[in-house]
Formats: sequence, C-alpha cells, structure tokens
Amino acid sequence: MGEIRDYSITADDNNSTPPAGAPEGMSPSTVNNTMREAYARIKRWYDDAQGAKTTAGSSNTYTLAAARTVASYAAGDNYVIKANHSNTGAATLNVDSVGAKAIVTPALNALEADSIRAGGVYQIAYEASADKFILVNGAHPSESQITLKNPTSEDTSGGRESQVVFKGLQSGGEETALAKIQASHEGTSDDEKGQLIVGVNDGNDGASPTTAVTIASTGQVTFSQKINPPHPARNYLVNGDFAVSQRLNGAVATSATTPANSDDTVLIDRWILLSDGNDIVDVGRSVANRTDMQYIGYNVVETPNEKFGFAQIIENRDAAQLVGGSAVVTLSFIAAVNDAATGGLDDIRAGIVSWSGTADSVTSDLVSAWNGADTNPTLATNWTFENTPANLGVTGSFARYSVTATIDTSSTTNVAAFIWSNSVDNDVDDIFYLGGCQLELGSYPTPFITESYEENLARCQRYYRIVGLNTAAGNSSNNMYYTSLDISPSMNHDPTIAASFGHGLYSGNFETRVTSTFGSGVNLIDSTPESVVVRGGTSSSYNWIRGDLHLEAEL
Repeated sequence: MGEIRDYSITADDNNSTPPAGAPEGMSPSTVNNTMREAYARIKRWYDDAQGAKTTAGSSNTYTLAAARTVASYAAGDNYVIKANHSNTGAATLNVDSVGAKAIVTPALNALEADSIRAGGVYQIAYEASADKFILVNGAHPSESQITLKNPTSEDTSGGRESQVVFKGLQSGGEETALAKIQASHEGTSDDEKGQLIVGVNDGNDGASPTTAVTIASTGQVTFSQKINPPHPARNYLVNGDFAVSQRLNGAVATSATTPANSDDTVLIDRWILLSDGNDIVDVGRSVANRTDMQYIGYNVVETPNEKFGFAQIIENRDAAQLVGGSAVVTLSFIAAVNDAATGGLDDIRAGIVSWSGTADSVTSDLVSAWNGADTNPTLATNWTFENTPANLGVTGSFARYSVTATIDTSSTTNVAAFIWSNSVDNDVDDIFYLGGCQLELGSYPTPFITESYEENLARCQRYYRIVGLNTAAGNSSNNMYYTSLDISPSMNHDPTIAASFGHGLYSGNFETRVTSTFGSGVNLIDSTPESVVVRGGTSSSYNWIRGDLHLEAEL
C-alpha cells in the first residue's frame, strides 16, 4: 500500500495503475477507487502529523504504531507524537518495527534528560544522512535552566562557545543585536576552565556587541571601561576580630583576673560579656590561622548549663545610619563549637537589637532574663530584637553565619549586636569560637573587613585607653600636685579612671611621690573627652606622678 509520500510533485507523473495513480484513459470504474485512496492517504498522513498518536515503550525506548504504512524510513518523514513517558537521557524511536533510531537535537546531540516529557506533544523528523530522528521542538531540560551545548571538541581560547543574543527592532524595522552573553573555554589546555563575556551595543556595533565585562575562571571580573566603585562596605562594629585586648593584654579573663569574667563586663575591647551569673565562661582569644583575621574569640565554659554571650553597643552618631525603617542590616560572624555533635553548645543565636531610650544612655546589660531552653532571652527595658533569633546550627567547622533585619522600632537611638549560646545543656570545657564579627548595611554578608592593628586600636581607644604618666613637673597648689594630659583622638564622653598601675620597679597601684617614700593612689580632678587633670600629692617635697591610667568612656 502506498502513502502520500509516494505521490509525485509533477502531476503527469502520478499515472500509476489505479488506485495508486490516475493514468491517461483510465477506466471510469476506477476513478472512484483512486479518489478514495487519495483521501485515505491524506487522512493517514494527517493522523501522523497532528499528535493523534501516542507512543508506547519505556526507559527511553519509544515505539510508534503509525497510521501510515511504514516499511522503511525516508528523508523528511515527519511524525507529531504524544509521549507516554519522559526521557532520562539518550532515547530512540522505532516506528512500525522498522528499527530503533536515536532521537537527537537539531545539532545531532543526544537528548538531555526531560527533553521529552510524559504527555507532551513533539514533532520528530527523520534525517536520512544521519540515520536519526531529530526532535524538532524538544522541551528545556528543566523549568529552571536552559542548556546550550557546543558539539565541537576543541581546546582553543574562546572555543566551545555558546551564546545568548538579545535583539530588537528599530522604528524603521531594522533588526539590531542589543547585547550578548557568551560562555567559552579559557586558555588552550585540555581542561574545564570557562569564561563569561558580556557585550553591549554602543550604537555602532551592528550584529557584534562590544565586550563590556569579562569574568575569568578565577572569578576575577574585568571591566572594559573604568567604573565608579560602589560605596565601600563599612563594619559598624569595632574590634570584630578581637585583636585589641587592652584590659588584659591578651590574657584569658577568669574569676581571678582584673577585670574578672563577670556578667555585664567588658573584657576584650568593645565586647560586653553577658552571662547568666558570674564565672560562667573564661574569655580569651587565640590565633585564628586565617587570612581574613588574626585572632578569634576562644571562650571556655566554666559553669555548665548556663547561657552566655557577647554584645557590642554602637553609639548614636553611628547607629543613626542604620536606622530608618527601610534599610536592611546584616550581622555576620565566623563561629564554631567543639561539641555540637554531642548536644553541648548546640544552639548559637544572633540578634540585631535596638535601643529606644535616651541616646547613648544605654543599659549595658541587655538581658533582663535568660529564660529556659529553646527560648530567647527577655531583653531589658528599651531593648528590642529587630530580627527573630533562631538556632543557627553552628557546627565544629568554622563557617560564616548571618542574620538580617530592618531596624524599624520607633525612636531607635542605639543599635547593638548580640551573639550568644542559648544552650542550657553544655559542659565544663565546652568551647565557643567567635570572630570576624561584622554589622553592615545590606541584605547579605560581605567578606570581613580587616583593619590594621593601629586602625583598630584607635577606634577602641575612643571608649577605653591606657595613658602613661611619668611627670616631675606637675603644678603645685596648696601642696597638692596636679598634671594634665591631652587626649587625641577624643574619647566618647568624659572618661573615668577604670584602673591605675605602677611603673617599672615600683610597687602599688599608682605612684605619687610626695614624701621620701612612695605612696599610692591618684585622683581624677577633671575630665573632658579631650583631656584629663589628675592630682597626686600632698607635700611640696616631691612632685612625681608616675604610672598608667586606664581611662574608660564606654556606653
């Protein structure tokens, strides 16, 4: 039985014996049969070309019972089929048991998974030169990706390229290439290195947009033109890597040190230890062995099953830049614990906290009640969590964690970062590592901003600084000896004396040589953020004031 493909496009050549053709002088009795045969061939072709036939088979093997009689495959044979199953890789089609042939893309590449999907309707045409079926209108491999594949095997620079070109029509109907994105091989080695090139039409490029941005395999981005850099990232936290430790000079804070590891105490510069009691955790630091920071906090549990954490409060003039109701703020940090797998320090949380009281007159102990397991602490009056703290899943491997918030609490005047262990099932000697702390504008964390030690120390000294005095020329008034000291840069507010220590070989807290022997003690007579005046003596015989003053101006 013939089919529509057996007809000739030349009318006179369709003269086969009826009903296959209509020869000259054919018998009138054969006319109707010839016409009916032509109608049948058209209908069989129609059924095969309109998606009326559903395939059979499974596992990437498709079979089709065609409406037409197919004894062999011929160039251009076309079938529109409804697929009975999705392919998971390379697939074949066998029509009327003539033989299974590979189904390929128009570029003759094997099909990717899900190019054919169950229930989908597809046009498939036979390509005789390749002896394969071409999937003319295959689906994209998945809803979320488009795969472009260059079938040429090569190791040239710029080879293996695939590109997406964006075109448009001008008002006069001219088609132009507006931009393109091209991925290709980088270098000339037999490797997998790729590069991405973005081109835009500068108005004179025709079909070849000019390269604007190149992204190398290393991730380095090269711009063809100079660009205005974005506003530089800023870390609103001070001493985020715990490099500055003026009070303890890098020593570990314990119950026996000055200052001790008590609740609501600044130990490492700018960081307030908050804990559910005193001597809950020894606070120190260790060398980080990282390229992005020198030190990392090293905090060892001394009293088990208690919550503890660290907070830093940002003064009003800086916090004002983080507040406004629409700006997104991100707090990020590097952390690890030594026993998360055994259920110890297995609940590390972080909060971005706002203060709505008088600017810079804050309650330094943010926590009113620590509460029980799985419950966030209750904050002190005027402090509010701007995010909803939850278990961050900190593990034994160092990783960066982050939380975000929009600081929209009415009348916010100060902002704090608060990172804590919410676990009440920890053991003595459990360790919480913390470092690389950063608070910044934006909805995602950027790499930790590393400052020089001098820069970091100068920022810390706004709140706490050690001043050395060794003067024998103080001013005498009523047999009391005074000396003044300028402070630069200025401190946060009028400082107080947090501690005083003797110099060199002399004993006592602070030497005030006012008689033939050395005494101790020094009085702060007056202070401003820019200067202090101290008194140290009650005799005109000697007038030395000698030692280290620890001046404090914390929030």
